[in-house]
Amino acid sequence: MAPLRRLRFCFFDDGPHSEIREGDLANIRRKYLIHPSVGMRSPTEFERAPDGGAGEVTVYEAYLEAGFWGVIPSLIGEVSSFFGLCPSQLTPLTWRTLMAIQVLGELHGFSIEVHEILYSYHVAPLANKVGFYHLRSRDGAPLVEEPSRGVRGNHPFGDGWNSRYVFAKIQEPVGYPTSWCTMGKFFF
Repeated sequence: MAPLRRLRFCFFDDGPHSEIREGDLANIRRKYLIHPSVGMRSPTEFERAPDGGAGEVTVYEAYLEAGFWGVIPSLIGEVSSFFGLCPSQLTPLTWRTLMAIQVLGELHGFSIEVHEILYSYHVAPLANKVGFYHLRSRDGAPLVEEPSRGVRGNHPFGDGWNSRYVFAKIQEPVGYPTSWCTMGKFFF
């Protein structure tokens, strides 16, 4: 398969400030079993999700709920690198899906890479949150079956998931951008 040509543009929308403050970090570490060696800090009142410092990536609490423990999973890093996006720009459901695909592949002894993902899915901008991207099935089928309204867990991350985040230190070098950008048009 020939590589995709892409255009990339810088992302400038500030987005919401984080509801997580410095005092909440100990509770988050305890709740999600984050090892003390993982450097985490809460944003200042003036920092937004795209504003992480050098060697930092934004980690939403929803990523922690999806199973993130301090290291960006390799498949998420590969997909982010391929599209020139920061892993923080992928929605929590995309993280959960990619993590599940990677774990199932490892469990059954085969390697899943970007081209296998692109065979069944494509990455699309999230309509109601500028700067975020999610996986869409190529055949139009939903990635997961949604339970009916009123059933607990219908919206596992809630609508305000992008207002609960921290900055996490990452080990350099990484193969994906740590600054936020928007994708241009992709050509096959």
